Amino acid sequence: MSHEESSIIRESFKRLDGKYRTYLEREGRWLGGSLINILFFSSITDKEKEEVHVKMEIYNMLPQDIKSDVSQIVPVSF
Repeated sequence: MSHEESSIIRESFKRLDGKYRTYLEREGRWLGGSLINILFFSSITDKEKEEVHVKMEIYNMLPQDIKSDVSQIVPVSF
């Protein structure tokens, strides 16, 4: 994915942080304040490209409504 696409994903996760702020402040404190922490960005040989992966061990611990929103932003592989 391009740098622009990854920026869009990051921005989308910032919006999710706002939507689920109460969860992140209470039950989800272990996420470090942001849902972006469930993602892993890896660079491909071309420095302008990177891949995004969902950390499944963390994703699986999320409430269903958050999982649903995440899966609409990034592909989730089981």
